[in-house]
Amino acid sequence: MLVVEDDPLDQFLIRVALEKAGLDEIAIFSSDAESAIKVLDEGYRPDLIITDLRMPGMGGIGLLSMLKNDDRYRSIPAVVFSTSSENEDIVSAYQRFANSYIVKPHSASGYERFAMRLRDYWLEENRLPN
Repeated sequence: MLVVEDDPLDQFLIRVALEKAGLDEIAIFSSDAESAIKVLDEGYRPDLIITDLRMPGMGGIGLLSMLKNDDRYRSIPAVVFSTSSENEDIVSAYQRFANSYIVKPHSASGYERFAMRLRDYWLEENRLPN
């Protein structure tokens, strides 16, 4: 799993939640879209990409555009995990073929719920081509 998040507090909350869901060993963090692309270009093939929307540089929207327009990465599910609940942001993400859009919760228990659902659906039930 590749987590693209620029905010240190959100990184911490996601790490703790992933640990509680037993996913901390498989998560790689990048603090911006450009470093995430570098990780992918170096050969890492995650089962799932979780990306914030608003980050410096190309941001989550730019990352989605790049991922879904590149045959090497198109089939990797991309989940937007953002503080924005603006319809314009949601539409923009889905226009770039995001597989899901989730608004960040306001509590640690909400982050834990998010991590458990990631594990249960995206990593245990969902199937990707080899």
